[in-house]
Amino acid sequence: MKRDAATLLYGNAVAGIAITLLTSSFLVFAFSYPVIDVYKLVWWCGMFTLLLIRSIDTLWWNLKLKHSDFDGEASVKRFAFGANITAIMWSIYLIYSTTHSNEMELTSTIIAVASMAGGSVAVLNAHKFTTLFFPFALLFPGSIALLLSGIYSLQLLGILGFSFSIVILAIAKKSADFTLHTLFLKNENSVLIHQMEEKVKQRTQKIFELSNIDPLTGLYNRSAFLNQLKTLTLSPANSFALLFIDLDGFKKINDVNGHKIGDEILRNTATRINTFTEDSSFVCRWGGDEFLIAFISKQIKRLQAIGVKVSMDDFGTGYSSLSVMQDLAVDIVKIDRSFVNKLDNNENAIISAIMNISSSLNFLVVAEGVETIQQEKVLLELGVHYLQGYYYAKPLEVGHIKGYLDENYKQTSR
Repeated sequence: MKRDAATLLYGNAVAGIAITLLTSSFLVFAFSYPVIDVYKLVWWCGMFTLLLIRSIDTLWWNLKLKHSDFDGEASVKRFAFGANITAIMWSIYLIYSTTHSNEMELTSTIIAVASMAGGSVAVLNAHKFTTLFFPFALLFPGSIALLLSGIYSLQLLGILGFSFSIVILAIAKKSADFTLHTLFLKNENSVLIHQMEEKVKQRTQKIFELSNIDPLTGLYNRSAFLNQLKTLTLSPANSFALLFIDLDGFKKINDVNGHKIGDEILRNTATRINTFTEDSSFVCRWGGDEFLIAFISKQIKRLQAIGVKVSMDDFGTGYSSLSVMQDLAVDIVKIDRSFVNKLDNNENAIISAIMNISSSLNFLVVAEGVETIQQEKVLLELGVHYLQGYYYAKPLEVGHIKGYLDENYKQTSR
């Protein structure tokens, strides 16, 4: 509201300053020519200086503050101070003119001052105190001076000025009240409109969430995820990788610990997935304990940078070739068991070559199908990082896993 008031006041400042300068110059120089009253000249110099300062302030406000988030209250106070000092300057001039001007000059001065008092109501009504003070300062002191002059004609002008000032003050009060009320309603309407827009945004967001967001995890639901994928497939330039995540054993957790614990696991899983995915990726709870991730990036290295590991299975067979290994920048390569089975015949050149490549390309090697101690010895000598096979353990039922782990822990602890 204060900022709107400052905008109104400064919007009328240029015209007000120009009229004040023109009127003051006319009254001082037109009636005193060719001999100018020294007091009036000093007064005019003071008025000119004041108007110059106000002009600079107005120019600064229009250039620097008008289109910024300025302090409305400070701007209004600064403008009101300048306007009220101007009113005091006019009051001094009128009082002086009652005893140092001829009848024609005094009459012209009263008409000019009264006109400015009436016009001020229209240009200052955004600030109530200034709207009332400006015409009061222009008319009341001068009217009193005329009433005390002892000259009948001047006393009549004093009565007329006193009566006119009362009428002007009444009009000024109504005008200021009306303007301030209008500004209040304008700002109140702006607040109401803003609140309504916020409510519409909130309800729109709520509708979107109900139709597109999984309420438990906060991820896209299946429908929204498919719509996003359809949008991606419209352009041949778009490419993405689709990852499927399934939580093994989740049903047993639900059955044993209850749905509350299960829901907490799903929420934590969604949070962790979001932590390691980019903003441009789409994450979806497909249903139950299944999650889908669409990585928009087509560069595997960017996926690896956020923690995605690329593993090549059964190297040496099918599509698991050296070119694929280089193109995918794999993290782990698993050697097919067919190469391990030939170790007994000392055909280990391929595995040795793979280890040399792993050192150059910085990936880990897993050898599968280890069944004898001789195979283990050769593979370890070749520097293979991980071994697996029946030599270490055969497939176990769930109930036997704990016993197996406990037994191996005791052996390694000795």
